[in-house]
Amino acid sequence: MKKEHKKSKNRIFIIGTLCLVLLLLVLLAIVLTMAVSHKQRNTDSTFDWAGIDELTVTSENLQNGIWDDSIANTDRGRNLSPQLSWEKAGNAQAYVIYMIDPDGNNWIHLISGTLTKEELAQGEITSINKGTSDIGYIGPYPPAGTHSYEVYVFALKQAKTDYAGKVNTVCDGIDRIAQELNADDAGASGNIAAYGKLTGTYTK
Repeated sequence: MKKEHKKSKNRIFIIGTLCLVLLLLVLLAIVLTMAVSHKQRNTDSTFDWAGIDELTVTSENLQNGIWDDSIANTDRGRNLSPQLSWEKAGNAQAYVIYMIDPDGNNWIHLISGTLTKEELAQGEITSINKGTSDIGYIGPYPPAGTHSYEVYVFALKQAKTDYAGKVNTVCDGIDRIAQELNADDAGASGNIAAYGKLTGTYTK
């Protein structure tokens, strides 16, 4: 009797173990599927940058490829949007600026909204500390280590009424944003007159 009881307990243990292993395999398959789906979502959209004029962009807050602490949203930072200057694009009606962290799943740190000048003073874009926003700024706050932070200045032939993405959220990458900016509000392509890029790193 004891022998049969022991065998029964062994069977229950084996079945339980197999069920647990099966559950773990199912969970692993789900995670891998989501990862592949996310990668495809981020790489399906490509933008043809060839033929678009390039602008030179500079910042007083970028020294030797490193963003200074004043733009960071960390204990030692001030969460102030960076000072930026760029060339005038002759056939542009407006400009819009994005800052993205490609090392943080294309996290958006800045959307300026429509601009009609070629310079921003430090702190000119409204800072946010939490939540999300259609326009505004939140400084670099890498969870650990060093991340790159890319600033894109787009010169637009026509200003947009809405801009892709939200500040303090992930996006599908700068190619997707460029695609949306390149279409005017009527849907016609060729709206980007020129663009400029500035890249720097920040270490927590």
